[in-house]
Amino acid sequence: MHDILRAVKCLSEEDKQKLSAAWEESYQAGEACLRSMSIFSDKSTHSQFGDFKFEHVPGDVYYIGKLVGDLGIFVDSEKKPIFNSKYYLSHLRDFLEIIDSRLEILQQQDFSNAIDIGSDYVSIGKWFVTYGHFKDEAYSVGHFLEQFPDVSNFRAILDYPNDAKLDHASFKHNLNYLKIEKLIFGENSINAYNYGNRPLKLRNLYLINNNITAKIFHSFPPSVSAKIRANIKSQGVEPPIGAERSKRVFLTRSSSYRDIANKSEVEAIASRSGFAIVNPEEISYEEMVSILGYSESVIMYYGSALTNLVYMSPGTNVYILKSQSYMHESLELWKKIINNYKLNLREIFTENNFVSRDQFEGIVHDDLPSVMQG
Repeated sequence: MHDILRAVKCLSEEDKQKLSAAWEESYQAGEACLRSMSIFSDKSTHSQFGDFKFEHVPGDVYYIGKLVGDLGIFVDSEKKPIFNSKYYLSHLRDFLEIIDSRLEILQQQDFSNAIDIGSDYVSIGKWFVTYGHFKDEAYSVGHFLEQFPDVSNFRAILDYPNDAKLDHASFKHNLNYLKIEKLIFGENSINAYNYGNRPLKLRNLYLINNNITAKIFHSFPPSVSAKIRANIKSQGVEPPIGAERSKRVFLTRSSSYRDIANKSEVEAIASRSGFAIVNPEEISYEEMVSILGYSESVIMYYGSALTNLVYMSPGTNVYILKSQSYMHESLELWKKIINNYKLNLREIFTENNFVSRDQFEGIVHDDLPSVMQG
């Protein structure tokens, strides 16, 4: 512990002693102590509204985007980070590993080159530019703008690549980011990525705490989904004929190393039992949202596609096929969604990465009466 702390150059001796004492008490105490480090800005006030915890920075704020050393950090005029800007600022081990290099990059920034984007913005602590994290952040900001009266005329700041950088192995098929932004915020948002690698200058920022222990983390408020569905419906989008007739959907995906071994077999069984096989990668985002909102029973694979749970109607029967590669993972991360959306969810496990044919046939057969009664 002491060797790790000694290696960090940016902390003062006083900060190191304080952090060391807290860490000796417990790892959690050390993590809680990070906020008090002198490297962070003291120009914000901390408040709470409902489940939201946030910082309000009324004066000048600068945003150094993800294009610059993967930062995505808000700082004050002295280049001191706003604590809740980025997940690794509040995670002790990550903090100790990278804080020196990140602060060095911040100190190199030329604020005289900043782009002034005006006043009154809401943003959120940022994680990774993956589909689930982007959508989680957009949902939380959208909900805060809806609920907190002091920011009714504010704009949102997001930060995600919207060019060819999205279309590589890690972000394939995530070109729906722009659609999600527009469906939630309309014209009331900006994407910092569009401004290149120059700092952004603004005034009067509300920054939402998005730590993993925050109540809003992965909650995906239903009111935001309702807004997305309503905006899509206003565009005249309806489910494709097959899905509309059955109200039963099997949400498949392209081949993956994390697939169950008898994927083709179980999908054929589902199809014969009246489930429409739908691959989100082959339809529009609007069609997918419409299909899932209309469906009464959905079969899907475990993984990042579980973010699509947020488009389902209350009471939907959901069956999750869990391959061997996901056996160490828990649905705990998705509990808020399952509860908030009142979903009837059941996991279907594999043995040697195979789903039992007899078990699966029984499930799709038993599901049929409840759907027909609906």
